[in-house]
Amino acid sequence: MPELPEVETIVTGLKPNLEGKLIHDVQVFNKRTITNPKDIEGFVATIKKTTINEVTRKGKYIDIILDNKMHLIIHLRMTGQLIYSNKEMDFTHLRAMFKLDNGLLYFNDIRKFGTISLLHQDELLLEKGYHTLGVEPLSNEFSDCYLKEKIKGTRPVKNFILDQTVIAGLGNIYADECLFLANINPKRPVNTLDDMEITLLVDAIKEVLSKAIENRGTTFSDYKDSYGGKGENQNFLKVYGRGKEDCFKCGKKLSSDKIGGRTTVFCLDCQK
Repeated sequence: MPELPEVETIVTGLKPNLEGKLIHDVQVFNKRTITNPKDIEGFVATIKKTTINEVTRKGKYIDIILDNKMHLIIHLRMTGQLIYSNKEMDFTHLRAMFKLDNGLLYFNDIRKFGTISLLHQDELLLEKGYHTLGVEPLSNEFSDCYLKEKIKGTRPVKNFILDQTVIAGLGNIYADECLFLANINPKRPVNTLDDMEITLLVDAIKEVLSKAIENRGTTFSDYKDSYGGKGENQNFLKVYGRGKEDCFKCGKKLSSDKIGGRTTVFCLDCQK
């Protein structure tokens, strides 16, 4: 699933090509992709002949804001791709297409889990999961004090940092990488973290996400940026996907286990 760095990379690429552009027409090829409204004709009619004011991101959501105060809220889920081109392209799993005055915006999705929702600015509370998002981890709001206030209970620290109501946009890949950089065992009860470890974790989250954005995201199979290109961050991962390989810090074999139903890779010697 595209996580914060991948979605940020897509949004950065879309902004210069979409903002200020007129949407001439919309074609929907899979009705299930449109979660709101259920009336596809109404969906198309509301969008046609509108201008895109802004393209932004919140967590893993892409928010395309139109000049009629409507928002296209897009979640790529597992395999969604949002690709812009100034020429026609062929896609095997095309779910929707937006015809702009300067090109085409394609929503391609192999597994059909991705969603597009059209909501008025006063109705954004209707988008499940969107309005309950926690702070952006690269914002000034995300600090030691913020994280310390959110820590409650004994759930594993990995489950805690994956909670989207606590930290918006952090996913499985980068949770493993952040905990490795901070030398924290992902199974640790979150309420056992001391002040120094909380500081290390906040710093690690900011560093790992920032570097992943610089590397244009992580591509293992389906992720592509807004131009159809692949990310490069997979070449710099320290633990994710490396179970039973040598730890880059101590040289011992990395462990792999399930935490909260997610495969987790970590070093028993380095992460305490």
